[in-house]
Amino acid sequence: MAPPAATTALKRKHELEKQRDQLGGTRLTLETQVNAIESAHFNAQTMVTMREGAKVLQSIHKQLDVNKVEDTVEDIREQMEITQQIAKAISDPLNLGLDGLDEVCVERLGSVWCALLFADVSRFVQDALNAELAGLEQEVLDERLNGADPVPVASPVSKVAPSTSHFFAKPKLRFSHLP
Repeated sequence: MAPPAATTALKRKHELEKQRDQLGGTRLTLETQVNAIESAHFNAQTMVTMREGAKVLQSIHKQLDVNKVEDTVEDIREQMEITQQIAKAISDPLNLGLDGLDEVCVERLGSVWCALLFADVSRFVQDALNAELAGLEQEVLDERLNGADPVPVASPVSKVAPSTSHFFAKPKLRFSHLP
C-alpha cells in the first residue's frame, strides 16, 4: 500500500486538475461571451450607421428627382458644346468664326458675293499672317546677328607693280677685296 502522504498528494493533484479544467471551462465561457458581446455591439453600431446613412440618402433624394438630374445633365451638355465651339473658333484663326455667317451671307447676298467676300477676308488674313511671319523671321535673324562676332576688317593691300628695272640691271661686281 502507498504511503498516506503519496495518496494525499495524488488526491490533491486530481483536485487541482479538476479546478484547472473548471477554470479553463469558465475562462472559455467568458471569452465566448465577450466575443458575443463584441459582435453584438459591432452589429448594433452597424445598424445605427446604416440607419443614419439611409436617412441621409433620403434627405438627399428628397431634393433630387430624375427630372432635375436630367435637366442638369442637359445643361452640362449644352455648356460643353459651347466650350467646344469656342475652342474651335480660337484654334482655327483662318475661319474667323464665320461659320454661322455663311448661311446668313448666302441668304442676303447670294453665293457669288459671299464667295468673293470670304475669299477677300481669307486673303487679308493670309497676308497678315505672312507679314507677321516675316517680322518674326527678321527678329530671329537680328538676334542671331547681334550675338555673332564682328567680321574682321583688314586694311586693303596696295597693289604696287614690282619694278622690273632691277631684274634687268647689270650686276655690279666688286673685286676690291681680291689680291
